Amino acid sequence: MLPQVWVRLLALQGHYGANFKFTSMTQLCSVSGCSGSAASKFSLMCSRHRSSLRRHGHQLQTAVTVTELRGYRNQVQKRRKANPQSPAWAILEERWSRVLAHAGDTLQLRDSGKPFLRHEAEAARHLQALGAALPASEVLEVALSMLVMRERRGSRFCSDRAFGHQLVRRVRGLAQTSSGSYYSAKTQRTHRVYRDLPPRTVERIAAHLMTAFGAAGIQLAGMELAQAEASASESRRLERALMALR
Repeated sequence: MLPQVWVRLLALQGHYGANFKFTSMTQLCSVSGCSGSAASKFSLMCSRHRSSLRRHGHQLQTAVTVTELRGYRNQVQKRRKANPQSPAWAILEERWSRVLAHAGDTLQLRDSGKPFLRHEAEAARHLQALGAALPASEVLEVALSMLVMRERRGSRFCSDRAFGHQLVRRVRGLAQTSSGSYYSAKTQRTHRVYRDLPPRTVERIAAHLMTAFGAAGIQLAGMELAQAEASASESRRLERALMALR
């Protein structure tokens, strides 16, 4: 079976006739539905989709916004307010502390001159920056919110890798250090811009966040789903009871 890009090129040759030549200028993006040209002769995707792959972990993934996540974060906050004395919150904060401690050990290893993984050290540096800028409660709230969102709206994320990128993006978005700013003469306003990290660094940060909060987030999502189903079942029973009234 021919790759999609070659199927399109053959279709173009059939449309334009014998004068159509397969050159680097006619190489199309391999993403289904995209008619853009490949970014270079060494790339299978156009500039837009290649940028999405680097920034979001998948060529079709789009960024999860603060507004989009707000409802899920409200659910986590409501659950925490209803159970303020639960040891679960202290355990999760302790797990975050262990992530930060591991980051500190990684940076010490780097500074001692011993061999280290560059992306792991970069991830450790950014994790330490988050730990210094944010209370643990905010980090775990957003991380749990993202995990609940994934369980409730799995189709929103194109892959596990794409989810990891969005998880890191939203956690880092809590801190001012993760963004820069520029002044636009057109709008006459100062705009904030998210500072992207190398994909491998993002993947290492995501792995640490999943280690700390992954299991708890999945369990919390299950509780929210069970509560929603119970509420819907009660509403259906009430509807049937009202319809049976004479």
